[in-house]
Amino acid sequence: MAADGGTRAVVAALLANTGIALTKFLAFFLTGVSSMLAEAIHSVADAGNQMLLLIGGKQARKEATEEHPFGYGRERYIYSFIVAIVLFSVGGLFALYEAYHKYHEIHDAHGHFAQARRLRNDPPDQIGIPRPRLGFFGVIDERMDLDLIDGIAATRPDWHLVLLGPVVKIDPESLPRRPNLHYLGARHYQQLPDYLAGWDVALMPFARNDATRFISPTKTPEYMAAGVPVVSTSIRDVVRPYGQQGLVRIADEVPAFVQACADAMAENRSKRITQADAFLRQTSWDGTWNRIRLLLDEVLHRPHTRARERAGAGIAAI
Repeated sequence: MAADGGTRAVVAALLANTGIALTKFLAFFLTGVSSMLAEAIHSVADAGNQMLLLIGGKQARKEATEEHPFGYGRERYIYSFIVAIVLFSVGGLFALYEAYHKYHEIHDAHGHFAQARRLRNDPPDQIGIPRPRLGFFGVIDERMDLDLIDGIAATRPDWHLVLLGPVVKIDPESLPRRPNLHYLGARHYQQLPDYLAGWDVALMPFARNDATRFISPTKTPEYMAAGVPVVSTSIRDVVRPYGQQGLVRIADEVPAFVQACADAMAENRSKRITQADAFLRQTSWDGTWNRIRLLLDEVLHRPHTRARERAGAGIAAI
């Protein structure tokens, strides 16, 4: 009776884990989120372990024979031992695999932009633009320092500035126009690495006004993940920490900004990417979520901990 109950429990767990694995695989195919794939593989491993336990249970119920006069009851333990081996060995290997890739690769959104390091083919509307190219992607609005853009283009007519993004809140006629200024319009998120791969410098030419006083541009780590040197105006959340750590060059006036771009194009690419990757590993969304989760766990368990402490203090007083 107890064995039948155990078998039913294992079958229920097998069915549940199979359903969970299929759901996670579906979520991975729909979203492309790598953590869903890892979770799906984990559930498949759980289902496989339950299959082994069922096989062991079936083998253990076989009738005794002359060769095995005491029956096959130990088969259950053999298969349980195999399950333990699978859990520890395969689980350990997977953990080592994840650790290796977490150290050597950039994850989540950063990983999307890191594709630019491997891409070699320019998009059709960029392929005819001469090098060097200085690029920007994002909304072109009142936060953009148009005088700075015009000054860079005027100072270095041999440099070509590529600007991707919709023009909003400002009159398109107010945009500076020069032969080396290229407004390519809005592009889909998935296309951005293709453009970044063909840029020699990534720009953040934000104006210093009320609209930019409290911004924290997410494109800073995205540019860095692409392996492109970054030059920005002195936006507070770019200066600290990126400027202070030498990851982004900071300049506000046209001469200084032009010089910063020239220096960026002359720097050692391998060294820059190594420094950028070391920083980005500390700021991935996976890492941020793990820190949030730990803080939430601490807060959620704190009332229980305090209750136990009060109960313990009461018992001690008695």
